[in-house]
Amino acid sequence: MTSAPRQSVSIVVITRNRPRDLEVCLASLVNQQFRDFELVVVDQSTDTTSRELVSRLAEVDSRIRYVPDPGKGAARARNMGTAATSGDIVFFTDDDCQADPDCVGTLVRSLVEDPGAGIAFGSVIPAPHKPEDGFIIGFRPTQRVRLQGRLAKLRDCGISANVVVRREALLATNGFDEMLGPGSYFPCAEDFDLTYRVLAHAYAVLHVPEARVVHFGLRDWQSGRMLINSTYTAVGAAYMKHVRLHDIVGLALLGNEICLALRNLVRHVVRRKGPYGFGRLRSLLVGARRSYELPIEPRYALYQPPCSARGETAPQRESRIAGPKLV
Repeated sequence: MTSAPRQSVSIVVITRNRPRDLEVCLASLVNQQFRDFELVVVDQSTDTTSRELVSRLAEVDSRIRYVPDPGKGAARARNMGTAATSGDIVFFTDDDCQADPDCVGTLVRSLVEDPGAGIAFGSVIPAPHKPEDGFIIGFRPTQRVRLQGRLAKLRDCGISANVVVRREALLATNGFDEMLGPGSYFPCAEDFDLTYRVLAHAYAVLHVPEARVVHFGLRDWQSGRMLINSTYTAVGAAYMKHVRLHDIVGLALLGNEICLALRNLVRHVVRRKGPYGFGRLRSLLVGARRSYELPIEPRYALYQPPCSARGETAPQRESRIAGPKLV
């Protein structure tokens, strides 16, 4: 049995139109060995199936609550989940993930035992699948690692499908950048960006390989190529945001991504074996250029919506992070 942490814990699951996956995900969470938590499902679905599922579960498990979100975007949903909960530590996962029984307790304990750490990433294991059918994004650290300082982002590839974040770190950064991530202006890199901003606030980042979720998000190769291009566009935009704020480390990180893309391109050209990787390099440069399409709020280093699309003020957005339940 996983020992109980000395800090309160919230679990946030975000979902959109995947009720079957959501049911598997929630079953794995309510049956965790560590049981002292609240669980909030933030639902952006376009029908009522997920709401009905969560309502049925909440009738028999008082830890579960449902939060509807009429908007779109993974980062927005996670921020709403943060505001709707009160735990000192927040565990985030996605609706297409299934957590091992000791996953939550193991990740939470890693933060409890390290007061200087702000984020702990666990392993994201791709579910069994045929390679010819496509691929599943994962994260498989080989050993426990503690990263400190902004340049340490060079050694981090943790993803938001399996992560705990200290609430004070979320408040210090004002949460996820809502212009980054699936469903947003730049459809990826919201977790990379949050990690960098947490490191910039002098928190450490942990990799905890024994805390595992299985990821069922299979992507076919055709759509996967588009995903890869959009991913590198978002990475370019995420780092360029910090360059525009005169952050020299952000410039170094962007330069490192460009150098890796160039090295990959040269290697494939020399071997005359495609695909050559032109798309990766092009996407990074496109993302850096497109960064200038959005204004930046400098206090938290967050992109703001385009001037023509702003539907809420900065205080309204901040209230979504620091909602009434925060303590």
